[in-house]
Amino acid sequence: MTRNIRCEFTIDADIEDVWQAITDAQHLANWFPPYAESKSGADGYVSLGWNDADNMEKMTFADWQENQRLVLNWHAAPAGQKPILLPVDIRLKTLDSGTELKLVQSGFLSDESWDDEYSSHSRGWNTE
Repeated sequence: MTRNIRCEFTIDADIEDVWQAITDAQHLANWFPPYAESKSGADGYVSLGWNDADNMEKMTFADWQENQRLVLNWHAAPAGQKPILLPVDIRLKTLDSGTELKLVQSGFLSDESWDDEYSSHSRGWNTE
C-alpha cells in the first residue's frame, strides 16, 4: 500500500510565469533549492541540490505539456533504503485570480520506516 501527497495552490501570477518557476533552474533556485540545473522540453530534466552543487538529485520529465502539466521522476527513500520512484505530477490551470497549481506526489510506502520521508516531503511542498 502507498500514500500520496496532494497540494493545491492559487498563485498570483500568470501561467507562463508559474511554468518557468517550476521548470527553469534560475527560477527554481529562487524558491526551492539553492542549487538547480535544468533542460527544458519533453526530453529534459531538473537537478536540485540543497547542500551543494556537487550533490544534486536529477529528475527527468515523464510528461511535459508546456504551461499545463509536468511529471517529474523523483526518487527517494529513508536513510539506508534503496530509493524508489515517487513521481510528482503538477497540473496548471489559468484562473481569473492567477494560476491554480495542483500537485500530487505518489508512491510513498505506508510502513513506519517511511513516515519521516513522507512528512518531510509533505512539509516541503506546503512551505516552499
